[in-house]
Amino acid sequence: MNFKKTASLIAVSLIFLMSGAGLLPTPACLPAANRPVRVVYADGDCTFSMSGDEIIGYDGNASSVVIPDYVRKIGTGVFSGHTELRSVAIPDSVEEIGLSAFSGCTGLSGVTLPDSVIYIHDWAFAECTGLSYMKITIHNLVK
Repeated sequence: MNFKKTASLIAVSLIFLMSGAGLLPTPACLPAANRPVRVVYADGDCTFSMSGDEIIGYDGNASSVVIPDYVRKIGTGVFSGHTELRSVAIPDSVEEIGLSAFSGCTGLSGVTLPDSVIYIHDWAFAECTGLSYMKITIHNLVK
């Protein structure tokens, strides 16, 4: 019985050590929910909190953000109030933009929504006073 407990502890320790050494996939590559994904940009860095294929949180100071191409939904209030955000690249994988997702992003100057976006929740871009253009196609409208 002591051997089983010791073997389990050794296995867990090896997994931890190997993942820290880069031998196992990083948390960003793992499909488990609620794993933080840290992204570093030349002008700042950010961390996305994920739940499956939805961004549920953002902590960062980057002026330009590229949403990862596996994201399906930008969740409620994720970027809300981030006045330093100037541009955001939204990939074709995104289908939904959550309630107040970008509200108060006064530095955001323009947004191009891919054809894949089929639902934009209320106030998604409220109080984005610097927003001078938004490219959206007829495919983006929900019937």
